[in-house]
Amino acid sequence: MKLLFIVHNYPDFYSPHAGIYNVLRARALVKAGCEVQVIAPIGLTPSFADFSGPVRFWNMLRRIFVSGYVHRTTERTEETWPVRRPRWFWLPRRFFWQQEIRMLHLFAGRTIRKTVHEFQPDAILTSWIHPHGTYAKIIKRYFRGPVVCIAEGSDILQFPVKYQYQEGLAEIINTCCDAVIMVSARMARQAERIIHLKHVHIIANGYDPDRFFYTAPPSEGKHVNIIAVGGLIPVKGHDVLLEAMAQLPSRFRLTVIGHGILYDSYLKWIKKHDTENRIRLSGSVPHAKLRTHLDACHLFCMPSRSESFGIAALEALACGRPVIASDVGGLPDLVREGRNGFLVPPEDAAALAAALMRGADFRWNYREIAADARRRYSINQFAAETMNLFEKLKTSGKTG
Repeated sequence: MKLLFIVHNYPDFYSPHAGIYNVLRARALVKAGCEVQVIAPIGLTPSFADFSGPVRFWNMLRRIFVSGYVHRTTERTEETWPVRRPRWFWLPRRFFWQQEIRMLHLFAGRTIRKTVHEFQPDAILTSWIHPHGTYAKIIKRYFRGPVVCIAEGSDILQFPVKYQYQEGLAEIINTCCDAVIMVSARMARQAERIIHLKHVHIIANGYDPDRFFYTAPPSEGKHVNIIAVGGLIPVKGHDVLLEAMAQLPSRFRLTVIGHGILYDSYLKWIKKHDTENRIRLSGSVPHAKLRTHLDACHLFCMPSRSESFGIAALEALACGRPVIASDVGGLPDLVREGRNGFLVPPEDAAALAAALMRGADFRWNYREIAADARRRYSINQFAAETMNLFEKLKTSGKTG
């Protein structure tokens, strides 16, 4: 099968750790026998936060010019599949989110159509509901095969409500996409309350078993080491975790891996509360080195306000580390209460602190935690189920 994969998040010069899950998907699809080509448009529009202060203004310029210069060659070969990276801009989403199909078409439409014409794919898979999934409205003008969209999280659980576009989004997706993949059952149920999508299929995300696996239980010592991984943005809820840490005794130590617009404010909070010896913001860490940090921790924490699936939590489970997470999105599908972690209400620092305290004293079967993750989730299974879905769509004739 020849598959064109159009993605929203994919590693690039400016964001080398973004969209690792899409690289894993492409690799698994190739391993399963697909011939894959990827189109990963590079968004060069800075956030409003980039305009507040000289440092962020410089980051804005770097985003536009440096990243654009590095990716001036539109096609590269990564691993065994080519990746095209057309650059595109969008207008302020608060006012123009509904129009992003037109913006994507203006800047990347020629690359997409040319790739379809030259590659002649059997099917098209997109990652992100809008505008990458809704772009099927234009693709269907010249492509008669199946188009399937993966809903990833905030694209379906937050943005349609924030930008008041539920009905328009549903109409395009239900008319032009042959199927929608939800990465967890819980996410599908939450999305149904927001937007009614037809032809929904649940195919769970997977992790890289060659990179994340169990080696040994955490070392014993006087400290309890907690790891949190994710962008330092409001939806990830690290501010709640910081408040929880303020309620825990000094033996608890926290390392937050990731970067984002809240980095400076979190640093100020840490200094203000005199917790510099207990809380560390390590910034971004290469994905290949993440397991070293997971092996050194006793607990993994994901205090998100919204989370479609929680791949970082799954990677921690695969290393045999229990997860303390918010009861949101797909996290309850991952975390089994008392077996591989605990769930707490979102935005409840006291409940999170109590769960971390309980997790530190709980007798975990670390080896079984890793084995359970290996049994339940596989990136190869994701690829197999996705290919099977395309085959069913083609044989049913319900495409085009």
